[in-house]
Amino acid sequence: MPARLNIVWKAMRARVQGRAAIVSDSRTAADQGLRSSLIETLIPESLRAVGAYHVQNAQGLLKLDAMENSFPLPSTVEAAFRSRLASLEINRYPSPHPQRIEQQIRQLYGIADESAMIFGNGSDELIQLLITVIAPQNRVVLAPVPSFVMYANLAKLLDCQFIGVPLQADFSLDLAAMEEAVRTQRPGLVFLAQPNNPTGVAYSQATILELAEQCRQSGSLLVIDEAYEAFTDYSAIGLEQQFENVLILRTLSKLGMAGARFGMLFGHAAWISEFDKARLPYNINVFTQLFIEVALDHYDEFMAQTEALRASRSVLESQLKALPWLDVFESEANFVLVRVLPKRDSDAADGTATDALAVRLHKAMRQQGVLIKCLHGGHPLVENCLRLTVGQSHENEQMMAALIDAHKHLEDGEGGIG
Repeated sequence: MPARLNIVWKAMRARVQGRAAIVSDSRTAADQGLRSSLIETLIPESLRAVGAYHVQNAQGLLKLDAMENSFPLPSTVEAAFRSRLASLEINRYPSPHPQRIEQQIRQLYGIADESAMIFGNGSDELIQLLITVIAPQNRVVLAPVPSFVMYANLAKLLDCQFIGVPLQADFSLDLAAMEEAVRTQRPGLVFLAQPNNPTGVAYSQATILELAEQCRQSGSLLVIDEAYEAFTDYSAIGLEQQFENVLILRTLSKLGMAGARFGMLFGHAAWISEFDKARLPYNINVFTQLFIEVALDHYDEFMAQTEALRASRSVLESQLKALPWLDVFESEANFVLVRVLPKRDSDAADGTATDALAVRLHKAMRQQGVLIKCLHGGHPLVENCLRLTVGQSHENEQMMAALIDAHKHLEDGEGGIG
């Protein structure tokens, strides 16, 4: 192409591209404006105001951040599940009320014939179901804080008022404050995690009975969330018969079945029948139903793993208590909560040097290949706190080694601890 024509061609192409860019920019701006306008119009402010639930990336790391059972699936369960997969009718909808599973659960947990139950895609779905059903009549949800974040998150998502009643400094329940809040606010739902997450504290039976009575007098439903029941000696089963306003929530996630997503809600038959109307009819898929049925036939093997984790928890707590720079809280769950202490008293007094101790230690441990949960910033009561999932013995040893080494490096000046 002659030089003169080549220059003209380049100029024309640049002009066309410039116009296209202007059109594209204007369309992009218009699209963004339209999307922004539509989002503000169609998406409720209660949803826009909250963030998505964050799950840490655990690829390549020892994962001790989510209170999972790290034992492998028992070989007997795997073999039985595989043998029945071939006959699974994947072309059929799942049973909306799996009777075999209900029979197994009644026998294992001692659920009275007078009590009813429904199942959910994890206990999260059941929490959402409870709030969804109750919210049109009573938009107040109450729970102690800090506790399981989904109580507050789902309440806010469904445009309810969430009232958090702070625990006491030792993480015990402030019963007087809870009763006063129930009496004055008259919430539709009161959630109580027993044992509590993230503190690991289990409340006394007398405390729960007193709270249940106050909820009854105030016309509130008390939901006792027993996600970690297998790791303590207390069970609320039976209270749903003693108090018609008490519901009991459980999950199989902490026993080694987190991936199956299976939650249970027990309560007075009249209540359960109402909640069942709002439950999606096929919410538990056929794979989960088959696996849960097989797993419950081998429940004792999962409980053996649980007992091993309870023993490991005791050893881990003793090792953690030997570290002078940690404040260790007794746990009745499958995790241990610790607070990272300042090196000098003056650091705690000025309120600045200790602000990010847990954050820095969490980051340093991640760099060493161990993932735990940093709670700093979530609530004033858990400032500089870390939550350590109890793993198998060799995993706990690796976690302890990483914790001690990370603290030493920070104390020696690589990120500095005071």
